[in-house]
Amino acid sequence: NMIIKEILDKKSGTIFMVAPGPLVPDAAAVLSEQVIGAVIIGDSNAKILGILSERDVTRCVAQHRAKIMEMRVENFMVGNVITCKSSLSTVKAMEIMQVKHIRHLPVLDEDDRAIGIVSMRELMAVCIEDMLYIGLTR
Repeated sequence: NMIIKEILDKKSGTIFMVAPGPLVPDAAAVLSEQVIGAVIIGDSNAKILGILSERDVTRCVAQHRAKIMEMRVENFMVGNVITCKSSLSTVKAMEIMQVKHIRHLPVLDEDDRAIGIVSMRELMAVCIEDMLYIGLTR
């Protein structure tokens, strides 16, 4: 059974984090430019203050239309972020995401600083690889 650290080790190692002050369109630009589904909102010490996903941006646009151009990330980020440690199993991470209805799970170090983020898509890919491996080796 794989752990979250193994997924993070395969990724670039870059953590995309935005401060709470910038405008929503600026955070949306990070999502688009980096081709990611969610960005961690954090402080200068990598402490998580919130998370902003593509869905959050879509809701913001639907609710506020053109006013979104002047709205700040801190007003639309999701606070009380559900997180995990890198030692968590991928199966347990998927269970948490399923139960909590989330698609992105920030990963924290021992000092509760963000060290990465995993998506449901990445976890599903690991599951599928495991199933294919088991199917091919029987």
